[in-house]
Amino acid sequence: MLPYVIAALVLSVTPSEAGPSCSSRPSGPEAQHRYPPLLVFASLSMPKPTLQLLAKHVHAVGGAVVLRGLVDGDMKKTALALQDLGQPVLIDPTLLRAYRVHTVPTFILRTTHTDRADQAVPHDRLSGNVSLDHALETFAKEGATAQQAHGLLKRMRRKG
Repeated sequence: MLPYVIAALVLSVTPSEAGPSCSSRPSGPEAQHRYPPLLVFASLSMPKPTLQLLAKHVHAVGGAVVLRGLVDGDMKKTALALQDLGQPVLIDPTLLRAYRVHTVPTFILRTTHTDRADQAVPHDRLSGNVSLDHALETFAKEGATAQQAHGLLKRMRRKG
């Protein structure tokens, strides 16, 4: 289980700092659709209302909530837990390794599109118990992904 953190930290990370990439992911348009630039790493151990609201907001702007794996390694338990969430998620431990995620929630906004989800590209990251709006505003003010963050903020506010 990943620790749930309260404090926030913003970093701009280059590919060399993010770690090696792995070539086991699909490529092409399918991969770009499945792995959007906005990835929010979360855990089913987070408070249910917090996770539900976060997943709703992330999905509304075209991002993806990412989980490390199955609940107790069991698909049935995981399916039951995800029913209450009401939003699609990605279950992909490779992404957590590629972006060195050790706490949740962690917000990753990549500067460029990539055909492979685990291909290290420059990105901003923020970890902590904050809203998607706060994370995007922070990236818009201080990050390498300012342009992408502004676009996602506009999209979020139109839908909100």
